[in-house]
Amino acid sequence: MNSIDWSKEQRQAPIGLILFATSALRKIIKGMWPILLLYVFKDKKEDNIQYYFYIVLASVAFLVINSLLSYWYFRYSIIGNEFVVKKGYLKKIKLAVDIDRIQSVNISQNIVQQILGLVTVEIDTAGAKDAEIKLIAIKKEYANEFETKFAALKSDKSVEFTEISSERNDERIEKTKPKTKLLIKISFADLLKVGITENHFKNLLIVFGLVYGLYSQIGKDFQDIVDEYAAQGIENVENFSIMAFVNLGVTIFIFAVLVSIILNVIGYFDLKMEKEKNHFIISFGLITNKKINIPINKIQLLVWEYNPFKKLLGFKALKIRQASSGAGVKKNQKIEVPACSNNEQSQLENLIFNSKAEFSQIVKTNSFYFIRSFIIYSSIIAIAFTSFVMLRPEFLNLGIGIAAFIETMLAVLLFVAYKRRAYRISDDLLEITKGQIATTVVLLQTYKIQSVAYNQSVFMRRRKLSSIIIYTAAGTTLSIPYIKEDFACQMFNYLLFKVEESNQSWM
Repeated sequence: MNSIDWSKEQRQAPIGLILFATSALRKIIKGMWPILLLYVFKDKKEDNIQYYFYIVLASVAFLVINSLLSYWYFRYSIIGNEFVVKKGYLKKIKLAVDIDRIQSVNISQNIVQQILGLVTVEIDTAGAKDAEIKLIAIKKEYANEFETKFAALKSDKSVEFTEISSERNDERIEKTKPKTKLLIKISFADLLKVGITENHFKNLLIVFGLVYGLYSQIGKDFQDIVDEYAAQGIENVENFSIMAFVNLGVTIFIFAVLVSIILNVIGYFDLKMEKEKNHFIISFGLITNKKINIPINKIQLLVWEYNPFKKLLGFKALKIRQASSGAGVKKNQKIEVPACSNNEQSQLENLIFNSKAEFSQIVKTNSFYFIRSFIIYSSIIAIAFTSFVMLRPEFLNLGIGIAAFIETMLAVLLFVAYKRRAYRISDDLLEITKGQIATTVVLLQTYKIQSVAYNQSVFMRRRKLSSIIIYTAAGTTLSIPYIKEDFACQMFNYLLFKVEESNQSWM
């Protein structure tokens, strides 16, 4: 096996110059898109053509020179047990990361990289908001070799990376390469089921937002055409029959389902979740292929979500939240698996939590939580309704009807949310259930809690109620509101005890 010499400084693949150029171009467009739009849609004069030609020529020259220099001055190597990166031609930067501090090595490949035979390697450590080291033009075989040898190093702490990098040790690495166990595999049929049971209203809002944003940017240049179509649309609506409105609604629903299916297929195509020693490995994606390593001890929260349709079809969506000690949560620390069966759920929980939890009795939120929420939201609706009627008194009857409908829907949703809120605790686990139309179940190991807050307002004290606020290293805050005061005190003290008495590592 022909192995890379990691002790010598290496540059990324020369064909990666294309990626350096596209990366620089993307940054320029991101920072200057308002100016570019202004140029595209403004009135152009013949005497300005030569001026714009020179601007384009200068931009192309900058992209070429910047790409060449960025490529040439970007070097990486492994010295001893440190991964070292040197980059920058105006501002010199040197990054050195101890191999032992590396949390995971993640590999992704967009459509351009698939054509070029390259991948992006992101090296995550515990203390950075984004990937601390990111190599965007690495040959796939080099990335796989680094990942394999990193796994071998983690399994044998006494060996340095440079030692296991030599060719005579390749056979040893192949023998010690951990075996993987397939946990979840999502088929195309599963993605179809996920797309059908998604929140289509949310996807419609996203599409509407994109269309409206595009219209806001270029609408003035096509105002006459827009006004003409708008007038035709209003005339057609006035002549619509009830059946026509039904057909329109069915068409919109079908469009929303298709959007949901397409987004799921693009985002989660051929998703596989495997276990390799003390890591989960998730690979997925159609246009952009991603491979993410998740250290099991870094998993802070398991979140299961399902709505009535998903429950009927027998699957749930999974969200995994990992620990973050930096200024923010990295994108790779929020993992979503759109479809898991009940058996896969049990298997994952056993692997992560090691044993079957024996929970205490269910604790429910007090009804005052529902009353308080209803009063607050109703007050906001009343203020909005009063303001509307004062401005347009002729719409009083219509306003009353709309306000009554909103109040009814609000009462139903808040009541369902109140009824679904429930909490259970075991020796090592805390379970929080919540939701309205969809149900969310959060599982958290008690020793991984960062801090706990006890909250009791004047109104809560009169009713002998309290709230518990839980902060986690995943950047997620969990609330247990309006439970009985004596139980809240017991839970608060117990959670603090579990945090303080445990010596287990979770970073």
